[in-house]
Amino acid sequence: MAYRSTRSHGREVHGAPAEAAIVGALLAGLAMAEYSEEWHLCENAHPIMEFMKPFFFVLLGAHMNLKTVAHPGVVLGAALICLLAVLSRVIGCGLGSFRLGWRPALQIGVGMVPRGEVGLIVAAVGLGLRTISDAIYGVVLLMIVGTTLFTPPVLRLLLRGRRNLQI
Repeated sequence: MAYRSTRSHGREVHGAPAEAAIVGALLAGLAMAEYSEEWHLCENAHPIMEFMKPFFFVLLGAHMNLKTVAHPGVVLGAALICLLAVLSRVIGCGLGSFRLGWRPALQIGVGMVPRGEVGLIVAAVGLGLRTISDAIYGVVLLMIVGTTLFTPPVLRLLLRGRRNLQI
């Protein structure tokens, strides 16, 4: 697929297939895996990754059109998508671990709720290529933020009283 640039909200947005970038990065890592210890890749790359993370999230957030997200339909859509995202992970992952008991299954399901960077990357590329609207991008971002904020307090409640977790 060709690299493409479009205008969005008066600024340049660059897009490339997210899958190609993600798979390319994974393949580069696999190619270097044999030398990882010898070259101290994890130790050397860690400071760079820590420095770049905030810029990654700032740029993704900057693409969001707040006027679109303020629309009641978008907020309602985001709430519904968040609910479905939580339920799908709790039920899907919980069923897979139900043989451990209902409480550990619920803990595992809740622990799997957060959605992450890959969804953000794909949504940003979709917005840049104008294959998704500002409203859909806003819903995706709100769902990712919502599921990320949901998990720690709920998981803390579910793990209350557990001192030694056995794996």
